[in-house]
Amino acid sequence: MKARLALWLACLMFTVQCAAAELAGVKLDDRIRLSPAGPELVLNGMGIRTRFVFKVYVGGLYLPEKKTTAPDILSLPGAKRVSITLLHDITAQQLTESLVEGVRNNGSPAEQEA
Repeated sequence: MKARLALWLACLMFTVQCAAAELAGVKLDDRIRLSPAGPELVLNGMGIRTRFVFKVYVGGLYLPEKKTTAPDILSLPGAKRVSITLLHDITAQQLTESLVEGVRNNGSPAEQEA
């Protein structure tokens, strides 16, 4: 019984790790290097950007180490990477408008002014 429980927990942990790197059919590596000699970055998280009812893109954030707060992420030295995978054919202008709207909706006027 204990062996089955241990096996089930091991499978569950493996499934959770794999699922963390896939969202809306987009798979991102858990770890990447920006260059062969560069530092290794880890996938910190993923999200979907929607506009109206349409899923526009999946974004992923890679950092030198996992962080949970914006101040910790912004103060983290070293390389960082944002990965954007489009889910629909859109123009550069539509993507730009979506990114600007996202920033506008997630920051106070004072933060945007700064």
